[in-house]
Amino acid sequence: MKGRLYLLLLLIWTIGCSKDGDSKHVSGEEELFDEFYLSFFNDRVFQMSRINFPLRGGSTEYVFDESIHPDIENDKFMVSDGKFYWQEKGWVHLNEMDKSNLNYSLEFTNKTNKVDLIIKSKIDDFIIVMEFELIKKQWYLVYYSSDWY
Repeated sequence: MKGRLYLLLLLIWTIGCSKDGDSKHVSGEEELFDEFYLSFFNDRVFQMSRINFPLRGGSTEYVFDESIHPDIENDKFMVSDGKFYWQEKGWVHLNEMDKSNLNYSLEFTNKTNKVDLIIKSKIDDFIIVMEFELIKKQWYLVYYSSDWY
């Protein structure tokens, strides 16, 4: 009986660690972007823990010109004071782009405590822009835009 209780507590503790986003690197050390990147795109729970919603961004699929769009809010997005934000409830897990797919180009730009990722379609005029920022030694997605240009 004690063994089962111990296993149950261990399971709860393990699940709790994975939800806080800290279990992927040693506490106190700055997280490496490459390790974050793999976890972010391959682990839904980890991904959700590294996005602070509402997430600033954009999408011409929903709002063509946010600066003149009236304020609106639903499960997927909201526009507030002329700015577009993604909502947690309607967020769809992002998967890593297959780097061998020749229909897209991936461009990484490294800055101090910031990495920008731009994915462009070579077939049509579609672009995805992601901005990641190092906050308190952990990487977070701080901007996501999917647009037709």
